Amino acid sequence: MRILTATEFLRQRSTIDPVSARPEVRDAVERIVGSVKRDGDSALRQLTETFDGVKLKEFKVPKTALEKAWKRTPAALQKALQAAAKNIRTYQMSLKPGKKSDVSPRPGVKITTEWRPLPAVACYAPGGRAIYPSTVLMMCVTAKVAGVDKVLLTSPPARDGLPAQPILAAAHIAGVDEVYALGGAQAVAAFAIGTASIPRVPKIVGPGNAYVAEAKRQLFGTIGIESVAGPTELAIFADETADPALVAVDLAAQAEHDPDARTLLVVPHVDQARAIQQAAEELVRGAARNAILQTSLLEQGLIVVAPSDAEIVACLDAYAPEHVELLCKKPERLSNQLRAAGTIFLGLGTPAPLGDYTTGANHVLPTGRSARFASPLSVYDFMRMVVTQKVDGKGLADIGPSAIEIAKAEGLSMHAEAVRRRLK
Repeated sequence: MRILTATEFLRQRSTIDPVSARPEVRDAVERIVGSVKRDGDSALRQLTETFDGVKLKEFKVPKTALEKAWKRTPAALQKALQAAAKNIRTYQMSLKPGKKSDVSPRPGVKITTEWRPLPAVACYAPGGRAIYPSTVLMMCVTAKVAGVDKVLLTSPPARDGLPAQPILAAAHIAGVDEVYALGGAQAVAAFAIGTASIPRVPKIVGPGNAYVAEAKRQLFGTIGIESVAGPTELAIFADETADPALVAVDLAAQAEHDPDARTLLVVPHVDQARAIQQAAEELVRGAARNAILQTSLLEQGLIVVAPSDAEIVACLDAYAPEHVELLCKKPERLSNQLRAAGTIFLGLGTPAPLGDYTTGANHVLPTGRSARFASPLSVYDFMRMVVTQKVDGKGLADIGPSAIEIAKAEGLSMHAEAVRRRLK
C-alpha cells in the first residue's frame, strides 16, 4: 500500500477514470452480440457450451428447482436470507412514491404525476469467481416492491445445467417469477434483443464481469440499464480512535472480492498510516484469498495522510467511491460534507459488510466515480414517472399567448399556429 500526502493524491490520483473495456473485451462482446442477433437460441446454446461448459436444451429453470434449492439450504442460511429480505422490503417500501400527485401551476392548468412500474425486468446474478445470493435479494425484492409484473433472474449455469443452489434459494425467497440459466454478455444480449426462448425486456440490472459490463454499455438504448458496473471500491477515513487491525480487516473485506478491487485509506497521521499498513500485511499473509488480496490491497491500495477535515473531504470526494466508512469520532461531521459516495457507513460499529447483507439498504451501488451523479439501486430504478397534462379554456387564455411568443422566437410557426387557432 503506497502512502501519499493529500496534495500528492489530489494532484496525481485525484480521479479514477470510469472503467473502460479493454479492446479485446469490446471486440469479443461485439461478436457475441452479433451472433445472438443473427442466430438467437442456437447462438446462446453454443456460447453457453463454450463459456460455461454445459449443453442446455432449455434455458428456463423450472420452479421445482427453486423449491428444491430452498429445501436443501441450511436452516441458518434460510433464516439469514429471510431476515435480509424482510429488511430490504421494509426499507424499499419506505422509498416507494405515492401513486399520483396533482399540481396546478396556473388556474386551468393541471399536471398529474404518476409512478408506474416497468412491466418486466431482468436481474443478472454473477456466477463466476463468487456467487452472491445477497445480490439476488437486493435486486429482485426491490423490483417486487416497485410492483414490476414479471421479475426475471438470469445467472450462469453450473455443470448440472442450473444456476448455483444459493442463487436459486434466494430467488425462491424473493418471489422471482422466472429464472434462466444464462450468463455472460450473451445473457444481456438475449434479454435486450429477445429470442425464441428468452423474452425481450425493457431493462436489465445487476453486476457482472467485464464482458457483462461491456454488453450493457453496447446495448444501452436497446435495453435500459442501471449502470455499467466496475470493480468494487471502498474508502475509509480512520482517526486515532480506530484500531489498526480493525481498519485492516475492513479494507481486506472489500478487497477480497476481486484483484481489481480498489481501496483507499485516509488518515490524519503518518504513524497511523504505517501501523495500518503493517496490520494489513500481517492479515493478508494468513487470509484464504491471499492471492487476490496481495494484488488488490497490498499492491494497488492507497493510503493518504490528510491532517484537516477539508483535505479529508476533498480526497474522499475526488475518489467518489462505491462505499465510504467513517471510523472516527462524530462521523456525521464528515458525512454531512460528502457529495460523492454510493453509501456511507457511520462509526466503528458499522462495517460495510452489514450493508452488503442485512441492514436493508441496497448494495448495488454506483462505481467508477459514477457516485458523483448516480444513486444506489432502489424502487425508482424499476418505475417510470408518467406525466399527464390538461389545460381548460381559462388556462389556455392565460398561458397560450406566452407559448406563441416563445414559438415565434424559436422560428417554429406551426407550434405558434396550433395554439393561436385554439385561442380563436
